[in-house]
Amino acid sequence: MLKLNAWIKRFLIPILWGAGILIALAIAFSRIFGIKIVADVCFVAAFVLSGVPILLRAIQALRFKTVSIELLVSIAAIGACVIGEFNESAIVTFLFQFGSFLEQKTMKKTRSAIRALTEMAPTTAWRVLESGAEDVFETEEIDVDEVEIGDILLVKAGGKIASDGIVVKGDGYAAEASITGEPMAKHKTIGDTVYAGTILDSVGCGAGAGVAYLRQRRSLESEGRPQRDGCPVGGNPIALVADYDGGAARRKGGVEKSDVRLHHRTPYVPE
Repeated sequence: MLKLNAWIKRFLIPILWGAGILIALAIAFSRIFGIKIVADVCFVAAFVLSGVPILLRAIQALRFKTVSIELLVSIAAIGACVIGEFNESAIVTFLFQFGSFLEQKTMKKTRSAIRALTEMAPTTAWRVLESGAEDVFETEEIDVDEVEIGDILLVKAGGKIASDGIVVKGDGYAAEASITGEPMAKHKTIGDTVYAGTILDSVGCGAGAGVAYLRQRRSLESEGRPQRDGCPVGGNPIALVADYDGGAARRKGGVEKSDVRLHHRTPYVPE
């Protein structure tokens, strides 16, 4: 069965095309030429093409003692065939299979976009070391994972902001389109919040021009994140987006999953 599922996934698009063409031919033979026998044969063939993958998924779910939406669709389609409504069984299974295909394509594009977003996050940061003299300091390059709450980070013009933080010195314009979607860079000054992965496009002409200093703050709240002094660490908006996309289904309860799947994917069977 695993080999058959792999084969079906490999040729899913041709299967959908074949089922769609057969349904179109069946409608043409039935409505235009009035040849019902040929139309029924085309409908049955389309039902087999689009219905077998659904039935296989239903059987796999039953092996884990799960009543899936695929099982309900399979029962409805087989029942329609038994009572002679071949057109309904073919159309229902085709629409369901086509909806599953669109869902998979959408999820694939979403994951690709999130993967590109996570790659934007910097891997290193410049930490400002304390010194005795005023306006005299040293910096060291550290891994982003080593940044701790309260650290002062140095960000130069054109550089990526390594961590969520609050500006404590200097000012500039941060491009936050990757986080907020706003196309225009926002002016950031002392006390403003900046986000990891955004870019310091340019700096102001005031004190500290040419650089901006930010104090690392705790990241956005998230369940299950490591704690330091009661605050979640190691997260940022980019990481949270990826985490929520990958774990949203796991965090849902069983009733919520069933309700969402039935609401969005149960096809309408005309009377």
